[in-house]
Amino acid sequence: MGEAWWLEKASDVLLKVWMQPGAKKSMIVGVYGNMLKIKIMAPPVDGKANAALLQFLAEHFGVKVSSLSIESGTLSRKKVVRFHTPDLASLKKKFLTQY
Repeated sequence: MGEAWWLEKASDVLLKVWMQPGAKKSMIVGVYGNMLKIKIMAPPVDGKANAALLQFLAEHFGVKVSSLSIESGTLSRKKVVRFHTPDLASLKKKFLTQY
């Protein structure tokens, strides 16, 4: 399974995110309940914050943006982001060692 804020599903990883758009700086704040709280600089307008979230996560975890998708919560602060990655073991290790 995994930690409360992420879980394995088939060959993918689902990441539960609490996003705070319009922040002064994009950053991971830490675990917030059963979600990973992330501040994003982009405003919540025309999908800009969602795109910025995916870009931020890709850079932070060292994956391609094209391997990420928002499974649910596109219009909410609570989101589930799917990581489609062939290197599942490496991604899980990053999750476990960072948070």
